[in-house]
Amino acid sequence: MAEIAVLLATYNGGAYLKEQLDSLLKQTFQDFVCYIHDDGSGDNTVSVLKQFAEAYPEKFVLLSHPPTGGAAANFIYMLSQGYQEAYIMFSDQDDVWLPDKIEKTYQTMKKQEQAGKPLAVFTDLRVVNAELEEISPSYYQIENRNPHLDKLEQLLKKNIAAGCTMMLNQPLALLCNQHSELMKLTLHDWGAILLARLYGDIIFLEEPTILYRQHGNNSVGAKKKSGMQFVLSQAGDLLSGRKFGYVRDSIRLEQALVREIHSFLEPENAYYAYIQNFCQAIENPQKLKRMQYYLNNNLISKSPAKIWMVLFV
Repeated sequence: MAEIAVLLATYNGGAYLKEQLDSLLKQTFQDFVCYIHDDGSGDNTVSVLKQFAEAYPEKFVLLSHPPTGGAAANFIYMLSQGYQEAYIMFSDQDDVWLPDKIEKTYQTMKKQEQAGKPLAVFTDLRVVNAELEEISPSYYQIENRNPHLDKLEQLLKKNIAAGCTMMLNQPLALLCNQHSELMKLTLHDWGAILLARLYGDIIFLEEPTILYRQHGNNSVGAKKKSGMQFVLSQAGDLLSGRKFGYVRDSIRLEQALVREIHSFLEPENAYYAYIQNFCQAIENPQKLKRMQYYLNNNLISKSPAKIWMVLFV
């Protein structure tokens, strides 16, 4: 049995898939098995997978299951298969892993892990174009995001970790399977990070471990905008009404996450009182009371769009 299970979700990824599979074979840490499920590709993805599985049967295992309907659902399905490996990693089909990605992530995990305690480790990403030419040395730099905003109230608003950089230990993987409804509300990596915060810990490795390819067909990707592009984008969103739509959807998702967490969180959990109070606040029929709770607890900025939406969501 290997030490690490790498879960690779594929769908019409034939253009870049071989480079990713090759990068797995070039890892300095080789005590892993890569489990792969294709979600009904119509290109040459499956033939590429079969070639690698036949050439390296000890490394690549193809899972047989009907299409799941999307990358997040695919990862959730694969995560549910009950692997015996001690650690789980997620892999996208179109990136390239740097040679020491598994080794450095694994070393960080082993150094920080405590027996029985759920732990997630994630890293930075080097953003590249379709030809693997560097766009930015850091995903968090180009996105102007802070990977250390990992308090629960921050994580309920926004995910900080890219699933393709993450490693979960077995206690966290088990939690993800036990609370699949939470995972289904959003992307698999966001659900895993929330559970890591609720029950364990989160560690950020401040160096890129993958080449994060941007090619126009990414499900999720880095977006680089100049100052003027950003201003025009914000203005366009506001004038078109998209801004209010984004805020509305964000608040609705946050409320759904809180309700779901409240449904299973035990009273002895350190976050129970916070989640209970939050849940009571969003169920309060008095709109002004809801708004006041959000403002008092810094759950929204004081922008008119967000205050307005809290009143009516």
